[in-house]
Amino acid sequence: MTPNPHDPRTGTTARPAGWVTFVVKAAAFLAIALVFTETLWHSLGYLPAKSDLMQFAKLRQAADGNPRAVALVGSSRVRYGLNPLALERAVPGWRVLQLGILGNSAMPVLEDLAQDPNFRGLAVCEFNPAHWGGGSPFPHPPEALAYMHPKVSGAYLETVLSEHFRERFSFYSYNLFTELPRIAQHKFIPQPERPDRFELSLDLGPTVNQHLIQGWESAALEASESVKRTGSARIVRDVQGWVDRIRRRGGGVAFVRMPVDGRLRVFEDSVFPQTQSLIREVRALGVVVIDFAEMPEHFRCPDGSHLEASEADRFSRLVGQELAAGGLFR
Repeated sequence: MTPNPHDPRTGTTARPAGWVTFVVKAAAFLAIALVFTETLWHSLGYLPAKSDLMQFAKLRQAADGNPRAVALVGSSRVRYGLNPLALERAVPGWRVLQLGILGNSAMPVLEDLAQDPNFRGLAVCEFNPAHWGGGSPFPHPPEALAYMHPKVSGAYLETVLSEHFRERFSFYSYNLFTELPRIAQHKFIPQPERPDRFELSLDLGPTVNQHLIQGWESAALEASESVKRTGSARIVRDVQGWVDRIRRRGGGVAFVRMPVDGRLRVFEDSVFPQTQSLIREVRALGVVVIDFAEMPEHFRCPDGSHLEASEADRFSRLVGQELAAGGLFR
């Protein structure tokens, strides 16, 4: 006779109970391990790194419907170089929102603001000749914008879960093996990003700075070749259309050429000879362009590409004053 797997006399019903016990024990062990690991990270002074994608989304949403919102748009030069608090002190009554994205140009975010009927504020965009090639549609939109415009997919769900974990757990935010040398040498512990997303640029010393400058030069050379292939005419037309859209809603657009310093400035001037002609084209559209090179002051960038923190505060105040003098803060 074949034994009945559901017959209590055969003893086979113990198997499901065994699996349940195993799962419960495994879950309890995992929970204890996670609590222990998180407690260890906190005891070492590490706090959750926070999600830059979620912070960007909050600030981007805050720009909607507020005619006194100032959206700072650009790459790491804007992220490190325009301090929202310093700008707000220069133009009281305006809400300054840091929307700079590391490694990305201002153009995709400017387009996003132009296409959003709820944006009626001022967009302050980085003017960088490396970004003035090709045009819309952009082949690789920034991850932060993709997060803002969700598409139902497994990849998007994975990103959402990952960012929520990053917001809450230190063990998920840091790699033990890369942080061990820092811990052993009692070095500076990374702090969570500021809620306003402004990044403080630190002088890492001549050796590291020289290595960084070489990297910026390689990136500039590659970008200059790309701009030569695609030309700038299409992006200029795109910018004119985006500016017109924002203006029709009562908003405005201004561009800021962020400071570069030393050897990198000389190199970028050589590989982007079209910079001044592009600035004249944009100004011909009736758009304010602030060029650091036209200012009587020098701004120090330790790595050639990014303002150190105190210089960022000074430059931000001057930008605010120039924009106000141009009638953009009414």
